[in-house]
Amino acid sequence: MPSPDSLRPHPLYWLVFLLLGIGVGSGTVRASFTLTSPVTRLILQRDDTDHATLPIQGTWSGAPARLEVRLLVMPGNTNQGTPTDWSLLAHVTGPGPFSGLLPQVAAGGWYSLQIRALDAQSQELASATVERIGVGDVFITAGQSNAGCFGSPTQRPTDDRVSAYTLSTRTWRWAVDPQPDISGAMGSGGSPWPRLGSLLVQSNGVPVAFIGLAAGATTVNQWAPGTPLYRNLTNTLVRFGPRGVRAVLWHQGESDSLESTSAILYAQRLSNVVARARAAAGWSVPWGIAEASFHPSATRAQEEAVAAGQRRFLALTPDCFRGARTDDFHLEGKLSDTVHFNAQGLAEHALGWAQALGNFEDLTPKNAAFEDDLDLADGASATTRQVIGWNRLNAAGTGIALGSNGVFNPDDRTYPGSADSLNGGLMPNLNGRHVGTLGSTQTNVSFLQTLSARLQPSTVYTMTVAVGVRTNPASFGGYRLDILAQGQPLGTGASGTFASLNALAGGHAAGAFTPVSCVVTSAVSVAPNQPLALRITKPDGGDTYLEFDDVRLSSRLTSYGTWQRLHWGRLTDPDSLPDADPDGDGFPNLVESLLVGANPRSADPVTRPEIIVQDGEEYLQFQWATQSDNERGQLGVSVSSDLLQWSRSEPSPTGEVRVIRSPGRLAVQFRYRTLPIGFLRLEASP
Repeated sequence: MPSPDSLRPHPLYWLVFLLLGIGVGSGTVRASFTLTSPVTRLILQRDDTDHATLPIQGTWSGAPARLEVRLLVMPGNTNQGTPTDWSLLAHVTGPGPFSGLLPQVAAGGWYSLQIRALDAQSQELASATVERIGVGDVFITAGQSNAGCFGSPTQRPTDDRVSAYTLSTRTWRWAVDPQPDISGAMGSGGSPWPRLGSLLVQSNGVPVAFIGLAAGATTVNQWAPGTPLYRNLTNTLVRFGPRGVRAVLWHQGESDSLESTSAILYAQRLSNVVARARAAAGWSVPWGIAEASFHPSATRAQEEAVAAGQRRFLALTPDCFRGARTDDFHLEGKLSDTVHFNAQGLAEHALGWAQALGNFEDLTPKNAAFEDDLDLADGASATTRQVIGWNRLNAAGTGIALGSNGVFNPDDRTYPGSADSLNGGLMPNLNGRHVGTLGSTQTNVSFLQTLSARLQPSTVYTMTVAVGVRTNPASFGGYRLDILAQGQPLGTGASGTFASLNALAGGHAAGAFTPVSCVVTSAVSVAPNQPLALRITKPDGGDTYLEFDDVRLSSRLTSYGTWQRLHWGRLTDPDSLPDADPDGDGFPNLVESLLVGANPRSADPVTRPEIIVQDGEEYLQFQWATQSDNERGQLGVSVSSDLLQWSRSEPSPTGEVRVIRSPGRLAVQFRYRTLPIGFLRLEASP
């Protein structure tokens, strides 16, 4: 005889019973739902307003009914979002498929979706629930092995709100490594994506999803239109629809170093992939491009060309941004074998992407004092291996600078007092024993470092470098300093010869290091996603040197930028631009910034004139209290007699109009007898 336990329904039966919302009344089945969308762990890409539209699809088995849905924020301290009230999804006339949309779902999660069917008397016929639905950010990850689970060890998200999607089965799961293998060439080890997802969830407070397409050992040409990898990419973009992902994260280049792909060819090939993929997707999908070129079997010259190609692509392609840089990992103990990342490398790789995707701005150059590389003996140099943090480039910026370029430990033969036995090898203005050195016979070779920072508006940037001249000044190759944004110099840079450097050093530049600076000011409005870079160039060729140390970059807001932030809290609000007049009082922002007490967000009272008498003549005088800081611009006055023709006015020779400037005051006086009718307006120029 069966035991009582054997007669109990199997737990799986109860699970299906509850999920489908089967209701029992008088021993009969009333109705049921079968939901096909959404599914557990689905994440939708939020739009620019931090909302998304949730599609809902399924099958109804019952009588005519009104279907209603709502979203609730699931319990848990980390879950957040905005719940919704019950709203109409669809009317069903009987058994069959149904579909509808739940618009304006606020970014957040996890959400619980509840759906119910009501009859004509608003009696509930059935209900169902799907948990763990999110609105946040969806990323496609592509490239080769270091984007595709060949690291060690495998990684797990530290937050539950990180999902992974498999295109072939259209399924979602928690994003533990290894990631779903769509390409057929994904590894079985670790990737940076679980940690990156956790970092982004923590910083942004919304769920994150990854769709992994990477394939190990692939070149950029293996992603060209028509290839299986390209079809995976475009199928994913089409599947998720216009603006259905936040970005493609591209980490690839190591195999192209082995193939000696040139900078120009790499940029062209990647540009073709991106342009064609965007055309297939029907929108300008953002791409993040890592700087990844190191391969243990490639030369540094091969690697520099590929990295230059990645930078060239970024400089020429809109809607792209610089991703993580991993080319130093082999020198920093961050590899698990000869090319793939260990736990520290995976963590650093994830952090690099998190910084690229966030508002992280780090102006501190890596290895700014050249002390991170191998310890060198007194008078020795290292010019064949990579310099941590830096690229050594030819004049075109497309490949490696030839010759003796790298890191140098000076001694008394080149700089008196620099021997390690004396003062620990430290000279005035040096930061440690090692310096960067450019000894190439080529002209305009350089050191370049791209920073984890982007050009900001209304900002003054100052780059300082200690420039060395050996005891023989004839060997000095000159210097040039540039701050770059999106690969292009800001301003005119700063340059010098031995003569100019010697004058700066009071006649003592030979055998010493002298600090020099490059100062540039950004515009009030700048394009986004322009990576900042520092470039130190030796202009002269021949048997000359340029040596340098203690590279620094600092920034401060311009006076106008400080005023912007005071009134708007940020520098990118369109209402804060100099020509804007958000309060509609006739004074543009630049004018108001130069007036004491003016409020650009509230109309200021009209300045009342006064009649004054000077030299027996009556004048109508307007005056304003002005800022003493002229960095923001210069106030001026235009006058008109008919409001049609305006002319910039300064004191007129005959005295009809007098403009009086003094510290903290601007006054304009009209001679009433000869100008009974007149108009004026304040203007400002940067």
